[in-house]
Formats: sequence, structure tokens, C-alpha cells
Amino acid sequence: MQEDFKIKIATAQKFHEENKLNLARIEYKKLLKQFPKNIDILYLLGTLEIQSNNFKNGTYYLLKAINLNPNVAPFYNNLAVAYTELSNFKDALFYVNNAITIKNNYYEAYNTKANIYFKQKKLDEAIDSYKKAISLNPKYFEAYNNLGVAYKEIKKFAKAEKSFKSALDINPNYLSALLNLGKNFHLVDRTLESIKIFEKVIEINPNCAEAYINLAKVLMIEEQYTLAENNFKKAISIDITQDTYYNDFAIYYIKLKKYNDAITYLEKAIKLNSNSYEYLKNIGICYFNKNNFYKSIDYFKKCLSLDKTFPDIYNYLGHAFSSVNKFTDARNNFLKSIEIDPNFIFGHINLGNLLKINNKLDEAISSYEKALALDENTEFLKGVLFNTKMMVCDWNDFESKINQLKVSIQKKQQAIRPFAMLSIADNPKLNKLVAEIFSNFYFTDKNYDFKHSFNKKNKKIKIAYFSSDFNQNHPVAHLINELFENHNSKSYEIFAFSFQASSEIDVFRKKIRKFVKHFYDVEDKSDDDIVSISRKLNLDIAVDLNGHTQNARTSIFSKRVAPVQINFLGFPGTMGSNFYDYIIADKFVIPEESKIFYNEKVLYMPNSYLINPSFRKVSNNKISKKSEGLPEKSFVFCCFNNSYKILPNIHEIWSNILHQVENSVLWLADTNPVAKKNLQCQFVKKNISTDRIYFAKRLPKVEDHLERYKLADLFLDTFPFNAHTTACDALYLGLPVLTIYGKSFSSRVGLSLLKNLSLDEFITNNEKDYQEKAIYFSKNIDKLKELKQKLKLNIKTTPLFNSKLYTKNLEDLYKKIIV
Repeated sequence: MQEDFKIKIATAQKFHEENKLNLARIEYKKLLKQFPKNIDILYLLGTLEIQSNNFKNGTYYLLKAINLNPNVAPFYNNLAVAYTELSNFKDALFYVNNAITIKNNYYEAYNTKANIYFKQKKLDEAIDSYKKAISLNPKYFEAYNNLGVAYKEIKKFAKAEKSFKSALDINPNYLSALLNLGKNFHLVDRTLESIKIFEKVIEINPNCAEAYINLAKVLMIEEQYTLAENNFKKAISIDITQDTYYNDFAIYYIKLKKYNDAITYLEKAIKLNSNSYEYLKNIGICYFNKNNFYKSIDYFKKCLSLDKTFPDIYNYLGHAFSSVNKFTDARNNFLKSIEIDPNFIFGHINLGNLLKINNKLDEAISSYEKALALDENTEFLKGVLFNTKMMVCDWNDFESKINQLKVSIQKKQQAIRPFAMLSIADNPKLNKLVAEIFSNFYFTDKNYDFKHSFNKKNKKIKIAYFSSDFNQNHPVAHLINELFENHNSKSYEIFAFSFQASSEIDVFRKKIRKFVKHFYDVEDKSDDDIVSISRKLNLDIAVDLNGHTQNARTSIFSKRVAPVQINFLGFPGTMGSNFYDYIIADKFVIPEESKIFYNEKVLYMPNSYLINPSFRKVSNNKISKKSEGLPEKSFVFCCFNNSYKILPNIHEIWSNILHQVENSVLWLADTNPVAKKNLQCQFVKKNISTDRIYFAKRLPKVEDHLERYKLADLFLDTFPFNAHTTACDALYLGLPVLTIYGKSFSSRVGLSLLKNLSLDEFITNNEKDYQEKAIYFSKNIDKLKELKQKLKLNIKTTPLFNSKLYTKNLEDLYKKIIV
């Protein structure tokens, strides 16, 4: 009988040693039925269950063994291991201390105790216990490895390295220590050493999935993308059960902005672990970046069902709700992110952005100021705050803040965005530097990954216009109103990509769609999707009508969608990058000597670069000074430019003009209530009564607004950011525009328009002449009337409002660059 028992237990233990745990379990249980109080069988079966991750079963058998013999230290130690895995740390510590009491030199128990502390994040206590285990057994390589992991956790990487190497001195092929050493090298950017370690692990064990996955991560950082991808795939082929591997592979695809591939692997990870906060967050980010905002919202909400304590998820939700124009939901989520963490800077910034977009500018300023107080070096934040203050005409410390921005720019810091810079500095060299800093920060592709071939010649020249502004609420749509119908359909095939959806009843959108056979709504498409669609069309020319303006998708051009890419109309300046080949201009906005301030080659239109429709629909409604609240017998100076274009120097001149011209009033655009209040206060400081300052409310119909220009006597331009569409509107309605020109593109638009209308009388190049001419024309009404007649005649005879001629000239430029 005794001999039979020895044979059977030997058989069970052999299965156990060979890791044939199910067979071992069967044999142990057979023996346990025969010998229910045999502590050896209970111990072995308990240990096997722990190895099988059946921790509760393991505790059951070990407690039985302890009841039979309470003086065996390994029983307590293994029981502590099981309770540690069950996160029952109190009992785990109780039982491991019992093991040490029974056997005070029990080094394995000190290692177990250290593991319990490690799980509890009590890392100092864990380190002390690992050291105790090593002092009791200096050849205990597992403890050296664990000590290294603890040091790595507290970012003591040099000590971690030393511990891992100590383990390897004892056992050179100890895979766990090799893997940890490789990870440690990775964390301290010793990537080449890290790669060698993981390759060594693979050499020792070609089926070590963990080595392949870690090697892939390092190769990804080294931008060896093909090798990284191969190693991710190898890891997954070895072990298809590891949800973390699928997530790691998805992160690789997210880095490459291949969101569809990332989603495929994240879905596999979620199938294996549906309660992973990280996986749900990552897939939500993928859908967000694909502009599938509603699906991203669903996943972010699932994250919150698991954990409501992370501010970044509320921040993502705020972004997503903002993108689908749900202001209240967006605002509430940004506020929640700040409530959870008042120092969460992105919550403050993004709340500010939301409020700014929705014209709640005073609240936006408050949010930006809170963000700046947290970190004044946040990219572009100073410029965003300054620009927002310009939008409300808050000029406190104006000169000192501009000087601070200029100093930061000269140091090549991310101080201000390109569009905001145009309104505050007449300096094309500085504007170029700002655009380059911005482009280098945001657009990393820079043409380098462009391998697409455009060798196939098209029967017609294929031109695609890309814009977020194909709608009646944007000036760009007004200017290009007739471009599409004037294009020569025999020689050109026209495409339009709309980044922002608008109502199908929008009159401008309807007109564009009428004349553009290939119209793509791509608001909900990712950058890669748009690039893919564009390249399949084999375009010849891609025209970016946005530039550095709101809702731009500049990153698609950084990946290149056509062999020729043009910066046109939306942004009056250089893009500061190498992936735009040309900028469309004229000899007035970019004179020959200024070409050095543009990264693009300059394409010169023979007349003005600014396209205009030949016809503007003007209201038949009777709009009078009385209906607009203007004094009947007053001389009306007007400026309907955006408030951020009004700077203190221009305000000073306007105040001087009003002082010099009796019975004159100034009529401005009512852009926002805070700007209106601040402007009124500024005029009062200059002893100008507020009853001489009038504000034109925004009207729902463009044609009614155009009719209002007839009530004004002279349009006063801003500097250094001239009027563009508003100047064209004024001139078309017979209202002269008095301008100052400088050196930058945006400060020379008025010059271009007036030169093309042969109205040099309204062109000045300094503030003194500008002021004197405004006063002169207001006091010499007959001369002003004479020039107005000249303007009305020249509108009909000069090219500025001849959209057919403009389109033909533009097509001639296209032909030249294609050839």
C-alpha cells in the first residue's frame, strides 16, 4: 500500500513538474480521496491551484493542511501568495509573518512579503523585504529581479539596472530579468541596448511573445515602423489571448494615424477584456480622430461607467460635444474636468476655446487666464489670450504684451498662432517666422512620407478646392460665389471638399453644388480618409482655401493630396511650410522684394489677387439712416471690420478725425457686446461722446447688410490687417475705402483693391496722411462725390469685379504650373 502511494504521488508530481496541471490535479484528487488528511497532497494540490490561478481553491486546500499541521512554514507562505492575488493583503501579511515566525531565515517568505507590499504600492517596505531575502540568500536571483522592478517603479533606473544585472550574473538566461532590463533601458532612452536585450531573449526563447511586443514598442519609437509592425504581429501570433498586446498594436496604429487599423485591434482587446478603461478610451479617441463624434461619445461614456475620476475623459467628451455643436453638453463636461482637477490646464483651455467660438469672449478670457496661471509656457496660449482680448478691444498693457510676444517669437517659442499675428504686426519677416514655428509644431509629415505617384495624365486638368467655408455665413463663400460656374468645363474637372457641413438650403452651398459635379462632404472623415479619397482621384492641383484659419485641415496637405498644392484666399500670408508649392497673389500684396518672406513660390495674378463676384444681390428693402438710428445730417465714417482689427493706433486716429470733423459719426460693426462696451469707454477717454459712435447689428440677410453701405460716406480701413471682403462690399456699393498700406500681405489688400480701381486718391502709407485725407474728404464733399462717380464708373470698366476674366486668368496660372 505504501509502495503504491509512492508510485501514484510520484506520477502526479511528474505531471506537475511538466506543467501538465490538469493531469496532475486528477491524480492528486484521486489520492486525496484515499488519504483525505495527507498534508503533502493537500499542500501540492493547493500549490497547483495557485499556479492555475484558482486562488480560492488554493486557499481551501492550504488551510486544511495548516489545520492538520500548523508548524509548516511553506503552507503559510503559499497561502500568503494566494491571498495576495486575491488582493486580501491583510490576511496575506498575517500568513507570511507566520511563515517567517516558524522559519526566520525563510528567504522565499521575505520575497512574498515584499510582493505584498509592492502590490499595496508600499515600495519602501517592499525594497527592504527584497533586500532581506537577498541577505539571507545572495544567490536568490528572483529577488534581485523583483528588487529591480521596485526600483524601476520609483524611477531609480540606475539601481534597477544594477539589480537586474545582479540577477543575470547568477542566471544569465533568466528571461524575466532580461525582459525587465530591456524595459529599463527603454525607459531611459537607451533604445539600442534595449533592442539588443529583447533580441537576446528571442534568441534564447523564440516563442517569447513578451519579448516581441517590447521589441516592437522600442522599434516604434525608433521609427522603424515596418520592423515594429512585424514584431507586433509575431507577438500576437504566439499568444492570441493577451488583450494588452492588441492594445499595444492599436497604439502603434494610432501613432501612425491609421485609426481604422487601430480600431480593429482595439475591438479584439475589448472582446477579451470589456472592462478596460484604457481600451475604451483609446477606441473613443480613434473614433474622435475619424470625426465620428457620436461613436466616440458612446465609448467615452462607457469609460465613465467604469471610472468617473479622470478629467481627461470629460475633456474628450467636451471636445466631441463641441464638434457636434452641443454647447451645453460640451461646457458641462469641460467644467466637470476642472471640478475633478482644478489644475487640469487642458480643461481650462478647451473651455476657453468653446466659449470663444460661441462668442462668450469675456468668459473665454477668464478661462485662458486661469490656464496661463497654471503654466505660462503652454504652447500658443499667450497668443490665444491676447487675440481674444483684441476681439473685445481690451488694450491694457497693449505695447508691453506685443513686445513680450515678439521676444518669444524671436526665441522661436510657440507664442502666437499665424492668423492672430497678422492683426498686430506689419512685419512679413516676423509673420513668416510665426507661421514656420506653428507648422513645425503641428504638422510633422512635411512631405517626407509622400510616395504617391501622380504620373497618370488626365484628359482634363483636375482641380480640387478644399474649404470649411462653403456656406453663406463666411466671406470666402461670398468671394468665390461665381468661380465654379465660370470654370471652363471643357478643359477643367472641378472638385470641392467641404470640411464643415452646412444646411442644404444654404444658398451659397446650393450654388456651389450646382456647378461642381464632384462635391465631397468630408466633415466626418479622418485626415487619412480624405487623403485616400483625394489620391484616388488623381488630382493635378489642390487649392487650400483655409490656410491658417478656423476649421482648417492643414494636416491633409502635409501628407500631400496632389502634386501641386496652393495656398489661396483664406489666409493672407505664408503657410510657413514646405508642402505648399504656391501662393496666389498680385504685385501689390507681394511686391518682388517681399517674395523672400514666403515659403511658397508666388503666382502673380495680372490684376488683384482677390476674387470677386461680378454681381452682389442688394436688398430692395428701404434702409435709411433713421431705420439704422444714424443722425440724418451727419457725415458717416464707417468700418465694418472685425473688432480684433481695431488697434489703439487706429482708434487714436479715428478719435482725432471725429474731433476735427463736426457733425460726423463713426459706424462700426457690432461684433460682440464686450467689444462694444470697451470701444465706447475708449472713445469717452478721448472725449468723444458715445452718441457719436454707432454699432451696426448683424442682419440675417446679406443683401440687407449690403444695402446699408449706401448710408455711409467714407469707409475707414484698419491697419495692419486691412479689410478684405468688407472693403470689396463697400467698393461695389460705391463707398470709397480709405486705406493705409504697409509691408505685410494683410496690410496691402486695400492698396491692391484701390490700385485695380485706379483710385490712388484713397491710398496712404502712413497714419498722418490717412488722418488728413479722412478730414479732407469729409470737408470737401464735392471732391468726394466726384471720386464716388469715378468709383462707380471704374467698377464697371476695371477688372476687379469681372469674375469671368478673373477665372480665365486663374486658369492660365494653373496651366503654367501644370506644364
